[in-house]
Amino acid sequence: MKKEIIISVVVGLISGLIIVYGVYTARTSLSKPTADQTLLETNPLASVSPSPNNGQLAIHSPADEIIVDQRQLTITGTTIPHTYVVVFVNNDENILTSDSAGSFSMEAVLETGSNIIIIYAIDSDGNTIVEERTVIYTTEPLIDTETTNTETETGDPEAEADPDQETSNTDVTEE
Repeated sequence: MKKEIIISVVVGLISGLIIVYGVYTARTSLSKPTADQTLLETNPLASVSPSPNNGQLAIHSPADEIIVDQRQLTITGTTIPHTYVVVFVNNDENILTSDSAGSFSMEAVLETGSNIIIIYAIDSDGNTIVEERTVIYTTEPLIDTETTNTETETGDPEAEADPDQETSNTDVTEE
């Protein structure tokens, strides 16, 4: 009888330790950040605010998905003062430094078609902020087709085309 009690106590203690270890392991694995969570917390690329006062990056020119007909493009923006700014235009690297106000500017030469512009701001602590723009360069002149059609039809650039209005030289009187 003493043997059975001792064996029961030992088996109970071992079972209890296994259960406690399982609960402990489950809790610690749930509270530890995963590699993805750690990367998002230490890498501010995940959230970009346009406010330059918070150490962020704001691009003033060019707008995203703009169509231009000039090969030269000025890229301007603001970030925190004296920050390295790396600008990639179709994988061509340009390294700048923002001035004391945090402003930066550079000229880029575009290729025909779609141009990907990626701008990185890297502060003194190594924090990186990124913005991306797509600019489409076309060799065709950009024109307003509605204005051109109105000028062609009426000969008057100020005239507006109204499909319901009949063109006539006779006066219409009301009855």
